[in-house]
Amino acid sequence: MTLIEQRISSLEQRVSRVEGQLSLFIKMFIAFNVPILVGMIGILLKNAYHNGYCRSEEGPDSGNMSG
Repeated sequence: MTLIEQRISSLEQRVSRVEGQLSLFIKMFIAFNVPILVGMIGILLKNAYHNGYCRSEEGPDSGNMSG
């Protein structure tokens, strides 16, 4: 095996290790951030319904200017 082949083999091993670590990092990032994101969306929806932004009944902010 020549020196160039050895260096290429070494680089291939390093790249495969980095790819494995990157995959693990992405999985951990998703695992920690998806629950936070879902919780924030839930809080926003709860506040929107609580404050009346999503109600279908007519209220003072319904756009009815007749009276």
